[in-house]
Amino acid sequence: MVDFKMIKVSSERLEEFISSWEEAFSRRLNKELYRWLFVGNNIIYAALVKDEIAAGYCLFPLDAIVDGERKVALLCNNVFVSPRFQGHHLFVKLGRRALQDAGSNAYGDIALGIPNTLALPGHRRVGWGVQPPIKFLEKNTSWSCEEIEGNWVKGGVSGTLRAKLEACSRRASQNRAFSILKTAEFIRWRFESKPGVQYWFGYIEEGKEVSAYCICKYYDPTLTLHFVDVDGWDDMAVEKLILQAEKIPENFRRLNVWESTAKCDVFRQVGYKNSTDQNNFILIDPKTMQAANPKGKINLTLADNDVY
Repeated sequence: MVDFKMIKVSSERLEEFISSWEEAFSRRLNKELYRWLFVGNNIIYAALVKDEIAAGYCLFPLDAIVDGERKVALLCNNVFVSPRFQGHHLFVKLGRRALQDAGSNAYGDIALGIPNTLALPGHRRVGWGVQPPIKFLEKNTSWSCEEIEGNWVKGGVSGTLRAKLEACSRRASQNRAFSILKTAEFIRWRFESKPGVQYWFGYIEEGKEVSAYCICKYYDPTLTLHFVDVDGWDDMAVEKLILQAEKIPENFRRLNVWESTAKCDVFRQVGYKNSTDQNNFILIDPKTMQAANPKGKINLTLADNDVY
C-alpha cells in the first residue's frame, strides 16, 4: 500500500500532470490539443506520492437535464495511474476521493463516464452504476457525389446560429431523464475550437428557430461518417437531416450513431441497423456516492464524450 495526497492540479503543475499522462498512455499529443483538453473548466485531480504525480482523475462540468430539471453533469475523463505506481489501488482510491470532493463542493449533480473494458471493474469498485452498453446504429452507403441539399457548413458557425442551436437543444431536451445540453459555449469548445478536426453542421429552420440539427465527423481510417450529435423538436426535420448527410462530400462507406440518441427511432426508420460495436456507460451521484439510474428517456451522443 502507498500513502498519497490528493490535489487539484493548477497551471503550475499541469506540465508535470501531462508528462505522467503521457507515461500512462504511452502516447504524446501536440500542445494545442493539451490546451484544448485541459482547459480551465476541466477539474483536474491528481494523487501525489512523495510529491510526484502518480495518478490522475478529471471531471468536466457540462450543463444537462437530469430528471427533467437543469443540472450539472460531470464527465469523467483522462483517468490514469502511472505504470511506476500501479498495484497500489490508486485508481479506485483517487476516484472515490475525487468524486467525494466534487460532491461536497457541489461541482455537479451527476457524473457520467464511457470507460474502456479494462477500466470498467475499477470504476465499479468506486461505486459507479454500470448501465446497459451503448450500441451503435449504422447504415452502409457511399457518398452519392450529388450536391448536398439544405443548410450545411463545415468548420464553424456564426454566433447567431450558435445561439439558435443552443435554443433547439434546450427545447428538445425538456423533460428528459438525462441529456447533455449543447450550449453555445459547449459548441464553441467541443466542435469549433478542437485542434485538427473540422465538423459538418447541418440544420433546419422553422421561422426564426432551428427545429433540428446534426453535427457530423468523417473518420478516414474506417471510412465512416459519425453523427457525433443530433437533436431537434421536429422528428420530420431530424429525418430530413439524416438523409441529407448521405451527400456530405467525404469518402465514407458507412454512417453511424450511438443508439442512445433520443432520435434512435428516426434513424431506424431510414434504414439504420444495430452493429456489433458498443461502448460502456456508467453513472454515479457524487453527493451520495451511490449508483445513478435515470428512469425515463435519455439522450447521449458521441459529442458527450471526449476522453482520449
